Amino acid sequence: MKKTILLIAISMVALSSCRKEGCTDPDAVNYSESAKKNDCTCNYLADVAFWFTEETANNIEPLVFDDGFNDHIRIKIDANSYGTILFTDFDIAEPTIDNIANINGNYISGYSLGKNKEQESKYQIFYRDEDLNEVEIQTGVIYWDATNTPIIEIIF
Repeated sequence: MKKTILLIAISMVALSSCRKEGCTDPDAVNYSESAKKNDCTCNYLADVAFWFTEETANNIEPLVFDDGFNDHIRIKIDANSYGTILFTDFDIAEPTIDNIANINGNYISGYSLGKNKEQESKYQIFYRDEDLNEVEIQTGVIYWDATNTPIIEIIF
């Protein structure tokens, strides 16, 4: 009788460990190596980099109201503010994934995609004029991917 109970207990533990649910996608931030069955709880983060050349900086500089606070190019993603770049922080050449950490522009890391591994978002680039009005200089779409970093050039 004790052997039967022990055998049943061992079988139950073995079966329940085989069915461990969790996130099985290694690209997700909550990946569980011990999960055997995906329970659709995976969460993803993505990165994006914005940059511009000296030519763009020279085109923007005369238009920007420079009071020490508003002398930035501003970035919005899905209508939410996500960063600023001093108009003097231009890059000499297009950044690559290998040198992304050295970008003078703005590198947004850890943007939440929620449960979507891929997603599209609208971005807006603007500056503030002397009346502190937002003047849009570029809009576009970011094609987010939890395994790839889009690099977007600001052109003006």
